[in-house]
Amino acid sequence: MNPSAVPPKRKKKKKGEPSEPRKPRPINGELCLGVEELHKLLGISVKSVREQAGRGQLPYSRIAGRLVFERSQIELFLAARRVVTVDEAVRNARRETP
Repeated sequence: MNPSAVPPKRKKKKKGEPSEPRKPRPINGELCLGVEELHKLLGISVKSVREQAGRGQLPYSRIAGRLVFERSQIELFLAARRVVTVDEAVRNARRETP
């Protein structure tokens, strides 16, 4: 057997040690995130992600019992809730004034 064809051995997980988060993967061509990836992206706890999804504050789907978040939907969700800074408001007001 060719040594380069042998896959690397997996590191054994110790009891109680958190598992490696899954890599984001496309579903129907759409990049999807799990709870672990989304909590890192948003900078909030895993518990907060689950609670906000349960309250309908984050758009999600459930696939095989797991919460799945479409990245494009999360980006739209965040853009809709973005707060305009004072500088942006002033710039926008100047553009609208004839």
